[in-house]
Amino acid sequence: MLEEVRERAASLIPPRTPQEAEELAQAGPFVLELLPGPQDLTDDEAHAVVTTASRLGHEGSLPVLKRFRTHTPLDVRRQLVGTWRRFDAQEYADEVLAHVGREGLDLTVRSEEQVRATRTMAPWPRVDLDGEYPLDTVMARLDPEGARNLTLRSNPYVTDLRELHALPSLEFLSLMYCSEVRDLAPLAEMRLQHLSVLPGLPTLTGLSRVTSLSSLSVIQPVPGDSLAAFLPVGAPLDQLILGDGATESTGLAGLDAFPELTWLNLSSDTAVPGPRDWEQVAGHPALTRLSLGGRLLPPHGPSSELPGIRFLSLHLEAGTDEHLSRFAPAVPHADDVRLFFAEDAEPAADEVYAGLFPQAEVTVHRWGR
Repeated sequence: MLEEVRERAASLIPPRTPQEAEELAQAGPFVLELLPGPQDLTDDEAHAVVTTASRLGHEGSLPVLKRFRTHTPLDVRRQLVGTWRRFDAQEYADEVLAHVGREGLDLTVRSEEQVRATRTMAPWPRVDLDGEYPLDTVMARLDPEGARNLTLRSNPYVTDLRELHALPSLEFLSLMYCSEVRDLAPLAEMRLQHLSVLPGLPTLTGLSRVTSLSSLSVIQPVPGDSLAAFLPVGAPLDQLILGDGATESTGLAGLDAFPELTWLNLSSDTAVPGPRDWEQVAGHPALTRLSLGGRLLPPHGPSSELPGIRFLSLHLEAGTDEHLSRFAPAVPHADDVRLFFAEDAEPAADEVYAGLFPQAEVTVHRWGR
């Protein structure tokens, strides 16, 4: 039996996909001595090898991962950073993270040991602080002029956002489950380009004053009867992402208060758009990109044609094909259509969807592929 396992594992060397990496890791730590690279591997193979070693999280994994620490593809570097939690925090920081190229990467810090390890590394420009740590603990390890992205997650110590004024170059801020933040107005004094307001924030007070934003995500309910009452009218918003009941009371009323908006993204957990909401989308002067959760597709098609939409992205679930066929004629000028199917969906052949949008380049993405 063991010999069969070894033979099957050998047939997967090098692994080429995440699925093969998962299967190979299940064979056990003995596969570590078989893993090649990084020389002569494609980018996909390198990513799969690193994924295999990461999943094992074995003491023998570290030498394998070290071989890839200067590898440049983003997927490889993202996997190396994401597996930090499986190893001794300081050793992994010294042996791997200190050598990984940082462009495009967030460093997630989620334990006291990792917080301490950050003190021995050069500052990272993008940090995701996950957990209950005083803000000054991590602020001391951020480069005031180099810090660009910061995510604060599940942190009741975050109260006064004026502390962030110490990061004048910050461009991206995400706040999630920060239950003691009572006012977003201090962010108006910064030069943020993107703000994500995610679940668990007790209020949106002061958000209307943050007028530097070009991109905004609101993943919690917006109070009132209009988006314009709480969102920053006057900001040069190019992209607006709404989710987790954001439009339950407002619908899309007030969307026209953001005349520079080109991309609207509505996830499936927002309110199902009604006729007036589709009119807001149809009449918007700049809106050309639309992303929708499949649950939001109207069963009989939208009440208004959406002539300005050129890019359409849909995340589809089981039973949405019929709704899709009725929605397709409403976007006659869409030339880039991307369909993402959930695990529970049973998509038709690609040519079926291409036939629904004959004027467009249609790409179909099935779950797990």
